Amino acid sequence: MEVNSEADRKLAEKDEEMEQINKNSQRVMDSMLSMLNSVVRSRSNAVWIKKKIEGDMNGVKIEPKTRLLGPRNKLKDVHEQLRLGYGS
Repeated sequence: MEVNSEADRKLAEKDEEMEQINKNSQRVMDSMLSMLNSVVRSRSNAVWIKKKIEGDMNGVKIEPKTRLLGPRNKLKDVHEQLRLGYGS
């Protein structure tokens, strides 16, 4: 009887240890999952920012060219008129 109760007590201790190990493992897994989700969100946000900046840069590259077309065309017209005016 004494041996039986001692074995039962040791089994109960081991069960408790295993339960604590399982709880700690679950906490670690939850923490790792949370960190992974955070990294995924950060990378997604970084990709979004990169695309936005690239789009903004494309707009900057195109915008000055289109702004200069009007004055360039006017300058060509003035040169043409001056050339025609002096040529006659």
